[in-house]
Amino acid sequence: MNFQESFLAANKLDMELVIENEGNFPIEAFSRDHDLFIPALLSAGNGKVSVMYYFSEAAVKGKRDVEIFLNRYGARNNEGILTLYASSSKYPQYNTLQRILDIPSVLNYASYVWKGKHYFHFIFRHEFLRQVSDSLLSSDLPSGINVHRLSRNDRMSDVLRWIDGHVELYEVTFDTVPPLDELSPEKNPIGMEWIREIKYRTTDSSIRAVYFSISKDVSASALKIVENIYEIQTSNNMLGFLSSREHNVMIPSFRRIHTLSGGIFTVTLILPRSFVSDYVKKIARSRQDFLNWNVKIRNVRPLSALLNKSNVPGIS
Repeated sequence: MNFQESFLAANKLDMELVIENEGNFPIEAFSRDHDLFIPALLSAGNGKVSVMYYFSEAAVKGKRDVEIFLNRYGARNNEGILTLYASSSKYPQYNTLQRILDIPSVLNYASYVWKGKHYFHFIFRHEFLRQVSDSLLSSDLPSGINVHRLSRNDRMSDVLRWIDGHVELYEVTFDTVPPLDELSPEKNPIGMEWIREIKYRTTDSSIRAVYFSISKDVSASALKIVENIYEIQTSNNMLGFLSSREHNVMIPSFRRIHTLSGGIFTVTLILPRSFVSDYVKKIARSRQDFLNWNVKIRNVRPLSALLNKSNVPGIS
């Protein structure tokens, strides 16, 4: 897989929804007052939705106001990654995000706080526009949640380029050769050739993803979205380790793309540069714990090298 192929696959999810949330969260006011772009990670599981906010220790050091804010709200420092955590247990409006994510084909590819507001970017198939619309028009939609954009998915590279202008993004790709038992139909229900994008991070190490495959060996347990596009939940110990909250932290990322082709399993993440070394360390630990996967890093490179240099229209 390469970056261009991943975009070709994702463009089959031809609609985009951007949710804007302004709920008087402390982090929103702080972002607005200090003109901060704050990467976030949306996760769900065990009956609740969570958002984790990320600050690198290097970026915070010497900024007294930021340090005071993080200390006040109990930020955790794990090997140089500072995180704040919020969940639907305290902020029930996050449950709206779960309803959206439960719609077939919907996936979240970017989340962040900017100028005092949360932004959650979703893409999905137009066949499910009615269900997305019904969710947005629900009478119990919490105040503060607004539709920032609902339109064709024709600007993903612009969105990532805009994010890259606020927090430098890198692409990290590694290849593995899965053990034969991991390629069994039970553990690999979409066949032997596919590309998938993760719907959202789960808190139980399972994998919920939208697949693009022309295989004739797709399991009947997979939900068929349209021809060659499926959705299913699976599990994988090695990937579960990489996406886990090891030491109480998940690595923030924008898009999470996997492929299986010719017996080679490839993982690509787009993440802020300040967290690249932490992710590489996690890959290194996976190599030690999963020796039979033959893990090898393929690329660590700036995302800007893969995107066009055209002017950025912003997120509007």
